[in-house]
Amino acid sequence: MDHSYDGLHAAIRNHGYVSLNARPSMSVSQTMQELALYMGGSVVAGRNRKVLETLKTLRADEAPLSSLSRFSGAGAQPWHVDGSHLPIPPRYLILGCHSINGGGAPPTQLLKVKDAGFSLLASRRETFTVKNGRSSFYSTIANTDRTWIRFDPACMTAHTEEGRTIFEELESHSLQPSLNLEWTAGVILIVDNWTVLHRRGNASGIGHRTLLRISLKDWI
Repeated sequence: MDHSYDGLHAAIRNHGYVSLNARPSMSVSQTMQELALYMGGSVVAGRNRKVLETLKTLRADEAPLSSLSRFSGAGAQPWHVDGSHLPIPPRYLILGCHSINGGGAPPTQLLKVKDAGFSLLASRRETFTVKNGRSSFYSTIANTDRTWIRFDPACMTAHTEEGRTIFEELESHSLQPSLNLEWTAGVILIVDNWTVLHRRGNASGIGHRTLLRISLKDWI
């Protein structure tokens, strides 16, 4: 991918994700912000209303309630869709590797929704509780009136055996990722959060990486 960003939209539309390197004359955060402006979508602010969020590996007891780190600690995360606790999850994620410390770092794995293997009919029928503080609500994973899915075991609770089976299918280690990205400083990954699930690999006993994230509602 060259730095004119020509073909970026088509690449993400065709594959669901694309990786590139930060501009040589810019920091990772500057390149990510340039990409966000180029893509033109409205930014979804994260915790503490931050536009550019910092993601680090945390122990379960260090992590915020209802976060994936609270759910899995330094172990491998489950497949999920970022922002599943929101009425509509962000459309695109821009992730960038700021730094790596120590020997090795956990990869980010991607899985296309169409390859996830869960029952589409069941995912439209089964209702889950979605925890979002005082704004918690009920929702299905999929629906006929929307093109995206909602899935995050850290904020969603199943109420039936069939619902728990859907979770088990998506938490299966036998699912083969569409991409296994080994991070190096300066690498940027753009993900279509509506068509691609993602997760962090096992981070126990290895080095640490600091990622930055910008979430966008859409691409204008």
